[in-house]
Amino acid sequence: MEALRSALRRSDIFNKINKSIKKNKLPLYIWGLTRAAQPLLEDELRRFNDTVSAGKAEASGQSDTSSVSGTGAPGRVALIVTYDDARADKLYSDYRFMSRDVFIYPAKDALFYYADVHGNATTQRRLEIIRRLNEKKDTVIITTVDGLMDKMPRMEEITGGGMSFTVGEEINIEAVRTSLATLGYENREIVEGEGQFCVRGGIIDIYPLTEDCPYRIELFGDEIVSIRSFDADSQRSIEEIKSFGIYPASEFVLSPARIARGLRVIEDDYEKEAAALKKKFHTEQYARLTRAVNTIKEELGEFNSTTGLDSLVNYFYDETVSFLDYLPKDTPVFIDEPDKVAERARVYAEEFSMSMDARLAGGYVLSKQADVLYSDKLILEMLGKRRTIMFSEMYAASRYMPAAETLEFEGKNIVTYSSSFESLTKDLSKWR
Repeated sequence: MEALRSALRRSDIFNKINKSIKKNKLPLYIWGLTRAAQPLLEDELRRFNDTVSAGKAEASGQSDTSSVSGTGAPGRVALIVTYDDARADKLYSDYRFMSRDVFIYPAKDALFYYADVHGNATTQRRLEIIRRLNEKKDTVIITTVDGLMDKMPRMEEITGGGMSFTVGEEINIEAVRTSLATLGYENREIVEGEGQFCVRGGIIDIYPLTEDCPYRIELFGDEIVSIRSFDADSQRSIEEIKSFGIYPASEFVLSPARIARGLRVIEDDYEKEAAALKKKFHTEQYARLTRAVNTIKEELGEFNSTTGLDSLVNYFYDETVSFLDYLPKDTPVFIDEPDKVAERARVYAEEFSMSMDARLAGGYVLSKQADVLYSDKLILEMLGKRRTIMFSEMYAASRYMPAAETLEFEGKNIVTYSSSFESLTKDLSKWR
């Protein structure tokens, strides 16, 4: 692999690209590169971007003050934006040859928040990336453009709610139980999966959503006397440790006060919208909206459930951001086939808008539940203001994201020969 990297670094086109980045001629559009070679160039440009950013910070006497709230030096972060899940999986598979610090940030289905067809798998993968950003670890993130369109709480609202446990410290079991529920953990009789906890006498079992195994805390009175990791299937201990920390099991950390305030706003909107439906004699829609709001109040007020809370983000948070705002400001952004990305964003926003119009008319949702996505134009504008490099195999000037400079990267696919030894020997003879 180092031989390929070395050859790329010595190439004229790579030096041209680096000069454009140094001169801040961004967004930069590169065409002609084969898809198989794209991850290699992206990884080398990520490394070069770090060098440029470090040089600028050193020259100005300042360090990076991005939105990431962890401690220590910032990790090398890069974002790759593509147009569908299959392409994201392919990019992930190819990039794994360059780095093991690559992760897919899955988009949520804004039309079916309550369906939860993947359990907490989507939330788990998203929170793992948020954890790495907070801890300033090297991270390459691959996502589809709709993954950037969700309205989300600020990153500090998520990472600031973590908990830690250390042998020798004193804790209050009931306070821990309440805090874990607030963080989105599910209280069970026995811990079997991520995002669960249980309390049995002086023992607390917690399965952090972003860890590979659960932990068992043993108490003597209020003091922690031991902490062990254990196997969720056999319940047998694995290793004794001194301390561990956990992140929330949900992207929405709601304190009782925040829940109460949000429910009041929901009730106010419900009264206005229900009155409008009654005035028009839309009794079926009125009854449907009443049932929907009562379900929300029951799940949040009594069970503290965060399932489907994505559609209620505007009721519980005064300020929302895009996932793009979670990344350091100097993060390189690579856009795979920019026109396809722009089209995906446009279609996604259009489908969501049409669906929400129908749901509002039918009394299925409140008005603010239809406003949980940033527009495709805003997201493309935000991407254009980043350190953005766009790639496509064929030349096509983007209608949506104009480039400051365009460069051609001549790439060729290598013949696979398909087990044809005769073809291989002919080519070897030709190359001598």
